[in-house]
Amino acid sequence: MYHYHTTCLEIGSLLIASILFCLLFLLTCLSFFFRFHLSFCCIFSVILSSYFLYYFFIHLFVYLFILFFSIIF
Repeated sequence: MYHYHTTCLEIGSLLIASILFCLLFLLTCLSFFFRFHLSFCCIFSVILSSYFLYYFFIHLFVYLFILFFSIIF
């Protein structure tokens, strides 16, 4: 039960972090649209959002895999 609770907290925190970084990415792209020059911020947010999304989906796949096999066996 403790392990399941921590995985839910990890998935929730990773989801919130990935949503925040995607919003940051959208804001920087909108700032490019309105001719503000924030190239470093845009590159930084792209790198961070891709990292957090990759980390989130890898963890989600592993936890679903473990949950699937724990239900079967």
